[in-house]
This record gives sequence, C-alpha cells and structure tokens, in this order.
Amino acid sequence: MKPLAIFIAILLNSAGIIEPRDIPKNMDYGIWKMVKNADGVQSFVRWTTTIEGVRARERKGEMTVNCTLQDAVRLLSDGGSTAKWMSGVDENYVLARINATEWYTYTLFSIPWPFNKRDLVSYCRLVSDPSHGVANIAVVCKDKYVPLKPGITRLTDYRATWVITRLDEKNVRICFSAISTARPILPRPVQDPVIESAFHNNLVHLREILSS
Repeated sequence: MKPLAIFIAILLNSAGIIEPRDIPKNMDYGIWKMVKNADGVQSFVRWTTTIEGVRARERKGEMTVNCTLQDAVRLLSDGGSTAKWMSGVDENYVLARINATEWYTYTLFSIPWPFNKRDLVSYCRLVSDPSHGVANIAVVCKDKYVPLKPGITRLTDYRATWVITRLDEKNVRICFSAISTARPILPRPVQDPVIESAFHNNLVHLREILSS
C-alpha cells in the first residue's frame, strides 16, 4: 500500500464528520450498504448519528473464520496484536492491563511527511460468555490517559466493537464496526474509495492470520 493510502487508511476506517449534503442520493440514512464482498469478508458502510448528536460515517466488516472462539478472543484481546493485521502501524502495545478483561493500548500510525504522525490511546473491555459462544470487545478512545508526544497528533474520538460468535467447534463469525468523527483530510471522492479498500484488506489479513 502506498504511503498516502496508508495515511488515509489509518484514519481508523471511518470517513468522519458529514453534512446532510454529503450523503449520496442512493444511500438511506442509517441503513447499511454493502460496498465489497471478496476474500471471505463483507464490508458495509452507513451514515448515522453518534450519541453526541454528530453525523458520521460508520463502517462494518463481517466474516466467517475457520478458528475457535478462544483463538479469536485471544488474538483480538491481545493489546499488541493490531500491528499484526492492520497496515501503517509503527507502534502498538499495552499501556496498562487492569485485569483479564480491561486494558489500555497505545497505537502509533505511520504518516508520511509533511503531516504529523497520529496516535490513538484506547480503553478496551472484553465481555465473554463461552457457554453461549459469544464474546464482545468494546474499544473507546481515551485521548487524555497519557500525555501527548511532541510532533504527534492524537485521535480524540474513535469507537469500535468486535462481536465474535461461535458457529461450531471450528468456525466463528466476526463482526467489526468502527466510527470516528475525525474530519476528512482529502475530498471524499478521493478519500472514501481508499478507506473502503484499506478497511476491507485489513480484515482479510486478519482472517488469514486467524485461519492459519
């Protein structure tokens, strides 16, 4: 992936704040629309309103993976695992682990000059019910948890959710959704297709890792 494409992709797979005029005429507000279905992953997008009342674009990916529920939870709850499947990550590690189900992570994204690099501080919480074959991981931005680093621009509004559902002993269904109110950096006709491709390809890579 080219540096500029990586830069756009690491806006955390969301197209950011929108205005009503930005919504294409063929899109129903609040309704998921499939944008790609390839390599075992289905990608969707919708325009929605955050709990703060901000209009924003949300992305979702769904896939069936040949692995156990425990294997999927183990990788996705590993605070340093993001760099294994997401492109454009320079650093990714656990800042603090509160207990087995709550932790803070730090992620630094590679941004080409002349832009500042961007980082994300997240609080993650795992809720698992193995008896019913389901696990959720909520990811919430906590931008003030650690001090800013010189020359780094911090993402201040990002939320994501993983839902892992056991289909049988060897297969799970994974749904990942993410939303950010970061404003678009480039015109949408340029930015959106690159984000859609990066979002999809990252999940394809994750699927390959889990399936192996």
